[in-house]
Amino acid sequence: MPGYYDVQAYHLTPDGWVTGRRPPDAVETWQRWSTRQGGRRHENVGWTSMWANPQIQRPDRNALRAHYPELMGTPGGLGDVTTTIGDPI
Repeated sequence: MPGYYDVQAYHLTPDGWVTGRRPPDAVETWQRWSTRQGGRRHENVGWTSMWANPQIQRPDRNALRAHYPELMGTPGGLGDVTTTIGDPI
């Protein structure tokens, strides 16, 4: 049974996370990837910072990301999912 690999870009805005084209009010763009080996329930999820709005300071971006934590989750293992989150740009 083959595994899978999925990649999706997410943009953080003042109203939360969105997909699709980067909106003009985007603060950051992160790439989410997930893999699962064939026949296994365990999923590996990772987040990589791809872009940051140069007009917004990192502490402000950190605060906004912390305001919408549900999408990224927290690093580490929980049930059948292991999540890694890279450092922001």
